Amino acid sequence: MTTASGVSALAVHLRLAAQAILRQRPFHNHARPLAGVLSGQAGRPSLATAARSCAAGRARAGAWVAREGGAEAVAAAGRLSGQGSWQVTQLLANGDAESAAERVLERVSAEAGRSGAQRVFLRMPVECELLGAARRAGYFPVYHETLLVGGRPSVPTAGSERRDVAPREASRRDEYDLFRLYSAAAPSEVRRLAGVTFDQWRDSRERGPGRSVEYVLESQRGLAGRLSVGRKGADGWLRASSAPDAGDASATLAAFGLERLAGARRIRALVAEFQPELQRALRETGFTPGPEYVVCIRTTASAVRLASGAEAPA
Repeated sequence: MTTASGVSALAVHLRLAAQAILRQRPFHNHARPLAGVLSGQAGRPSLATAARSCAAGRARAGAWVAREGGAEAVAAAGRLSGQGSWQVTQLLANGDAESAAERVLERVSAEAGRSGAQRVFLRMPVECELLGAARRAGYFPVYHETLLVGGRPSVPTAGSERRDVAPREASRRDEYDLFRLYSAAAPSEVRRLAGVTFDQWRDSRERGPGRSVEYVLESQRGLAGRLSVGRKGADGWLRASSAPDAGDASATLAAFGLERLAGARRIRALVAEFQPELQRALRETGFTPGPEYVVCIRTTASAVRLASGAEAPA
């Protein structure tokens, strides 16, 4: 089941999905987008949340339902920052739903390919019982993330007092340098699937919930790190990365980010496994490790329009 862009049409499809899902309980949220992880959504998932996630995609987005025997699964997905990358924002399932989940994820990737996307991202808890279904649907586990949580953590002053190396707000002219930082920080096996070119990286950038600000930390050799901080309600979140040879850049970014989030009731940070210095810096300020996630990526075959107007698989 797919839908064209438009909140009203999407809501109709999601109501149909709700009727299918709610006939059997319990059901669980197996896929978590960045917004859901960092804003701490928990408990029974809401199909209304899925509708909002899709409607915010700025592009074609929809919900798909698959039924296998007595089990059902519904997935919602939409575009990330550009046409070339999609993200599964919700994956809901009930019963023994591995086959249904596999089918619905295949439908998502097929629709993403028809829209011109080259890859689909899916974030799942590492202990999720549907990870096998995701792999069979072509979603390959690429890297792990840890969610670190702090409640008004103490902020070390050493990194933030050195105003000569303090981060500054990012601007449009920093985009290519941010891509170079990503290329230096992410392992080659991650970049191979997540994106190796500037356009692929730009299309795959993920935004956090609520309003956010991005900063960059400069060094004599270029950008040493990047930081995004934001708030949603009383909670705050941050994401950061630093170059592998950037010295105390992670500690500086962590301290600066916590200063910007002063007064937040709770702060969450989703840290990739290839950023151990950042994880260490946050733990030193009082953050504790929480759930672990695995980011899976499915590459797709997109359609190429021929001069005749017909479509051919790329």
